[in-house]
Amino acid sequence: MKILFSSFLSSVMMLSVMFAASSCTEDEPVTPPVPPAGDPEIAFTQDRLEVPIEGGDMSAAFTLSNPVEDIEPSAACEADWITGIVVDTADA
Repeated sequence: MKILFSSFLSSVMMLSVMFAASSCTEDEPVTPPVPPAGDPEIAFTQDRLEVPIEGGDMSAAFTLSNPVEDIEPSAACEADWITGIVVDTADA
């Protein structure tokens, strides 16, 4: 019985030493995840766009916050009298 107890005690002590030695190793630093910047948002620089009755070329300046990589802004209009819509991001 003493032999069984002493081998059990020896095993427990060896396991304790192994756990203590392995817990002292330095872990790699944890880099926190980068939070999302938010949804993309378009803000026009003018509150209102006045268009003359005879029509003509018009433009509306905008800023884009939190853009999504590899996705360009686009514009469309269902009215048949509005044509040639172009989105120019060259100044961005």
